[in-house]
Amino acid sequence: AICELVSYNTDAANNPKGSDENAWELIWVFDGDPNTNVVCEGYSKAFQYLCDLSQFKNAKCYTVTGNMAGGTGAGAHMWNIVNINGKNYLADVTNCDAGTIGAPDKLCVAIPDRGKWDTTYHFAAGAEYTYSSSNGLNTPELFGAEVLQLADKAFDPTEAPSDPKDPDTDKKPD
Repeated sequence: AICELVSYNTDAANNPKGSDENAWELIWVFDGDPNTNVVCEGYSKAFQYLCDLSQFKNAKCYTVTGNMAGGTGAGAHMWNIVNINGKNYLADVTNCDAGTIGAPDKLCVAIPDRGKWDTTYHFAAGAEYTYSSSNGLNTPELFGAEVLQLADKAFDPTEAPSDPKDPDTDKKPD
C-alpha cells in the first residue's frame, strides 16, 4: 500500500543536503498529494507506523539505518527489520517500489542469500546491506544481534504470528 501511495523522491535523494530526519516524511506518505514524495526515511517510517498499528501480538518492527549498494543506489539508507515469531526478516519498502530491484516484494520479509549481521548481508535481488553509524545512530550498538541477525529460512506466510503466552494465537488463520 505504501508503494501505491507515494513515489521515490529522486530530487531529494540527489540533493547534497538530503532530507534526513524530516518530520514530514511520514505524513507525506499518507497525504494523498502526488507532489509530496519521499526517500527511504518516509518509506521505512510509514512501514513502522503501519506495523505498530497492526493487531499481531507476536510481531515487532524496527527501523534501522546503515548503507546499501544496489537498489536505489549506494550510500546511506533506512529500512526495517520485522520480527515474526522470534525470527527477523528484512523489509525494504523503498526497494520494493515500482522500477526497483526488489519490486514488487523481493525485499519484503526477506532473508539474505549470504552474509552476516556484523558485516554485510547480500540478497539475491541484487542489494547489499551493512548496518553502521548513520545520522548519529550506531545501529549495531543500539539493536545488537538479537534484532539485526536475520533468519536463515524464508518466512512462511501461512504461519500466523503467535504469542507463546496466548494458546489461541497458535491457530491457523481462517
